[in-house]
Amino acid sequence: MDFAEKERRKPTVPVERPTFGVLARVALMRRVAGARLHDAHWCSRPNLGWVRWPHEDGRLVFCGMRRRMDWITGEIGVSATEVELDELTLVQSLAAASGEGFRIQLGLLLHGQDKWWSSGGSEKSLGERLDWLAQQMQLRLFSLLSASPPPPP
Repeated sequence: MDFAEKERRKPTVPVERPTFGVLARVALMRRVAGARLHDAHWCSRPNLGWVRWPHEDGRLVFCGMRRRMDWITGEIGVSATEVELDELTLVQSLAAASGEGFRIQLGLLLHGQDKWWSSGGSEKSLGERLDWLAQQMQLRLFSLLSASPPPPP
């Protein structure tokens, strides 16, 4: 490489990549109707992004996505009070769900077992996987809310 060729090259500018929480929010906003409500509450932490919104029956509904190394999972929950996603009890079946609040991993609703999915190795494949997880959570919300009736007033 001669000097003239080196001079024509543009300096590389570092590209700022969106955080996992931002990517999770984009997917949830696209696929989960409740995430687009005006009174939806968002939270983003390293390797975690979730949203909570009020349901018509008075409970709060949660959808979140979590990353552990190159693996991701989705969680759905309900609560009678305003809490953080991690404060909800993680249950292994809807039969164990309490009326006060709980969360369950998407894999248990889809396959009956704890399930983490590969993030795919690139930002594009991660975005596609998060979009798919958000779509699955939207589809499972009705059955989750039906299986766990609200606590009596």
